Amino acid sequence: METTKRQWLPRALIGALAGLLLAALCRDALFEGGFSMPALCKPLIDRVGTAWAVLIACALFFGLGAVAGLATLPFADSGRELVLQSLAHFAVTAALWSLLLGVSIGAREPAVWLVWLGSLALVYAIVWLGRWVGWYRELLSIRKKLGLNRQKKEGKAP
Repeated sequence: METTKRQWLPRALIGALAGLLLAALCRDALFEGGFSMPALCKPLIDRVGTAWAVLIACALFFGLGAVAGLATLPFADSGRELVLQSLAHFAVTAALWSLLLGVSIGAREPAVWLVWLGSLALVYAIVWLGRWVGWYRELLSIRKKLGLNRQKKEGKAP
């Protein structure tokens, strides 16, 4: 358990700080708007006021950053555990993303949510697949260096 905490906490904290940095970089678009476009968080600002809106949005960006940081953890050892962890991670990410869309930005139309969640699922699947392909290439490289691929081609049992 301690080893897991040592891996998770720094990654989550670094990701969370990156999420806050992103919120700070997007401050104008989120809270002030510009030209003829209102602030993205205007529905939230109208409901709770600017100070609370900033706090809520920053908390959501903090959470999304932490979840993104956890995505850098190595893959699980077993296939079942990998699938369960990936699904749990996606569910938490989708929930935080939905809260950001619904609470902060005020997205209420189902079509808008489906487009944003579909985009999130697509990005998630591409990143997950890229990580898996990278991991598999490393595995093949290790097998090749150990001479395990050659034995298989010659018909010998490993």
